[in-house]
Amino acid sequence: MRKVSIVAISLFFLTSCETAQLNRETVTAEENSVAESLFEDIQLSVDDNAKALNDTSAVDSNGVVIKGDSLCPCVEWTPNWVGLSNFLKFPKTITIDFGEDGCEGQDGRIRRGIVTGTFSNWPWVRNARLDIVPEKYFVDDYKVEGTKSITYRGENLSGNRNWDISVVDGVITTPDGETILWESERNNELISGANDWDPWNNVYSITGMANGTNTSGRDYTAEIIKALIVKIGCLYVTEGVLEIQPEDLKVRSIDYGDG
Repeated sequence: MRKVSIVAISLFFLTSCETAQLNRETVTAEENSVAESLFEDIQLSVDDNAKALNDTSAVDSNGVVIKGDSLCPCVEWTPNWVGLSNFLKFPKTITIDFGEDGCEGQDGRIRRGIVTGTFSNWPWVRNARLDIVPEKYFVDDYKVEGTKSITYRGENLSGNRNWDISVVDGVITTPDGETILWESERNNELISGANDWDPWNNVYSITGMANGTNTSGRDYTAEIIKALIVKIGCLYVTEGVLEIQPEDLKVRSIDYGDG
């Protein structure tokens, strides 16, 4: 997500205390973005590796998978649905072990620890839920704790498929040992690209809000005022408005434009 840019026109007249407060204002937006990015990362880890399990040749007789073209080439996957007798059973669980020494992915990020995903049903079934829990999991030395849940809600009144996405008890520990607390409740609506097999032309409308505490101990809320539009092929927000309200400070608005 974009970071807030604050221009201090009267910089000459600011005291050192006021300058420190100004810096904290940008920290809130930046750390909200960090938390969001890291919890998106654990979802992608489960999604990418679960999809790769369609290659049954990568699964040994014990259900352990080591596949070189995964998100991280040294990752080990352990699904619990290997074999015909288990294929139709739910819940299904996949454990993704990045090891203890650090595993460099194709994106250049270093991951270590374990991520577990539990599927309640087939992903196209209404109210099917995926719960993702990290265990001693780090991305580039940022520790990620908490539970992320994705629930498929089927088609809404507009006829678009949509998902409720939540993060509960999110804790990010920075490489310096500082702590970010973060929780989120959002809805992702697929508004374009649903009728073909090309995921890269999908467009999502995202609504909802988040709340947290930054490394300075300041509580804040982040609310989507105008739906954020994300084009998967672009990977950036192309329109929408996000407002961040740090405790006892002014609201800052991040305007992504109109597409």
